[in-house]
Amino acid sequence: MSFSFCGFGVNEGASLKSKDVLELSKLYEAEFNQPDLHDRILIFDVVTSWPRRPSDADVEESDNGEAGGQSKDKNRGETAVIENVDTDIPQIENKLSNGSKDNNIKTANNKDENALNVNKTNTEVREASNTGIKNIHETIMNKDVEINQQAGNENEMKDEYEPETTIDNNDNEQAILSESSEGMTYPTSKETEIIREHRFYVHSSWLAVQSSYFRSLFFGGMKESNATEVHITISDSEEQAHLTLLKAMYKIDTLNTSSVDELLDVLRLAHKYDVKFVFKKCKYCLQHDVFSLETCEKIMRFIKVGNIITDVEDLASTLQSFLAQEFSPLDKTWQTASFEELCEPSIRYLLSSNELVAESENTVFHALMYWIQQQGIKNVLNSQEGSSLLSVVRYELLPVDYLYNIVQHNSVAKKLANFSEYYLRGISYHALSDSMKQRLSRARRPDKRKAGTELFIPYTWVLPRDELDKLVETDNTLPSDEFWYCGYKMVLIINDVVKIKKLPDQKESFKATLSLAMLNLIAQSEVTLQWQPVSQSFVTTRDKEQHTFTTSTRVSSIQINYQMEIKPKVPSRRPVFSRNQYMSPSPPMPPPPSHPRIQKPSPLDSPPIPSFPGLPTTSSPHAPYLSIDVTMNLI
Repeated sequence: MSFSFCGFGVNEGASLKSKDVLELSKLYEAEFNQPDLHDRILIFDVVTSWPRRPSDADVEESDNGEAGGQSKDKNRGETAVIENVDTDIPQIENKLSNGSKDNNIKTANNKDENALNVNKTNTEVREASNTGIKNIHETIMNKDVEINQQAGNENEMKDEYEPETTIDNNDNEQAILSESSEGMTYPTSKETEIIREHRFYVHSSWLAVQSSYFRSLFFGGMKESNATEVHITISDSEEQAHLTLLKAMYKIDTLNTSSVDELLDVLRLAHKYDVKFVFKKCKYCLQHDVFSLETCEKIMRFIKVGNIITDVEDLASTLQSFLAQEFSPLDKTWQTASFEELCEPSIRYLLSSNELVAESENTVFHALMYWIQQQGIKNVLNSQEGSSLLSVVRYELLPVDYLYNIVQHNSVAKKLANFSEYYLRGISYHALSDSMKQRLSRARRPDKRKAGTELFIPYTWVLPRDELDKLVETDNTLPSDEFWYCGYKMVLIINDVVKIKKLPDQKESFKATLSLAMLNLIAQSEVTLQWQPVSQSFVTTRDKEQHTFTTSTRVSSIQINYQMEIKPKVPSRRPVFSRNQYMSPSPPMPPPPSHPRIQKPSPLDSPPIPSFPGLPTTSSPHAPYLSIDVTMNLI
């Protein structure tokens, strides 16, 4: 990258290099909070418990307490105060200052003047409800300042508060109340008491070129434009974030060592004050800090749930890539607690990712339905904004049998918005010929998911020897746990176990029937599947079994021959002698010199017993088992 300041075209030899531009951008670092070249003093006035909605108790406390507002020492000179900083930059012209020379609002010292202000404010609110949202905003912002300057009379103040806090029928006023929580609060004297302040020497032009908010503040023709000291009231919960933001506007690299929580707080303020380069720096630092699922979820919830922050799609894209890597292959992770606990934006980004590995698009649809069931369908419907969650599934990639027999009848999917539209999109695509599908525009052809690079094993069945022995020469059957593959519920079954013969090396040979059954089929279902059991303990009669599952042929069976070690006989326990035999006072009887001293058997002396999750424990010192890996391929 190079930059040129020549007026007659670009001369590569005369252009500034990247390192020179970086050095140029840091010229103001040394001027942070230095009195030499400054032209303004920016003062953060920190208050407690602000902003928030008022309650009736708050109103009474405000009536009986000291009048609110910011009182400034007259000896400070020319001072401007900004209260209740709003995110809407153009509305800054409506905010009033207590210490400005042109301040026309005087402190109310008597009942008549208070009553006049109250009646005037109520009249303005009523007129604003008929003229539009903008006038309401201005009226309420002006009213905030008037309330903070009045001495407080109980009956008169109640008359003023009650109409504002009990509005139910005016839609415009309700819209304003929900638009900006900071601009719509009514702080009491206790809430607006300044607990400390931070004073900074600043350069108004440097702040203005970085932020449209500070440009309007310092050069927008308001009272603050001519003030030497400018006060901004902030809550103590955002105190540190404001200090970091201001420092980062001079020293951008100060954010390199900030924690994720600190970066998120500064990101919100940088978006609020439109500080573009600090906003970008926060995003870059957060992208670099995504190392864990916990951090990824924290950032996703912050930018997509807790706050309405725009221009963060590059950050969201980084989170999406992390989620796709964390939950691939989806066939193995969709039933985990981590998947269930994902927030809705994370589910959207994860299941719509091209980097997500899944054996079939069936798994994506099934995983989505499972997540919705875990959250509760009513909760999902109430919280859903924008496009339907169904939009993350690529219905053109779903097999027509799965579309027609599973998706069409899914009770959860049918409750979501635009279900019929998405379902018909998939059915219509399958109705096209192969040549017509090829002629579809790139925008209308579905993108295939990323293919896995490792062999996927949908299910591993570990059978203990004791359970297998119960099947030998009997009509008994042993089913596995139910499991899912590509949206179909399945179970393995072993039966007809017969001992064939003994083999060398203390082994025995058996033969048995291993079956795969598909459970969630309906009358019209027809699913073709290849499957093969794999184990170090046996061989099958064929390499791979291909079977078409229907309601009448829902079970596919193959013969297996397996070997297991001969189950050793458990030796009788050695005798345990009383300690008195060796501890009698007279005469002592030492053990024979050629044998070790006989002791009570210790559990540590027993051979270790293999441990397998989900298997019953056995009392036998040896616990042979049979492990079967099942590989599958949906045709």
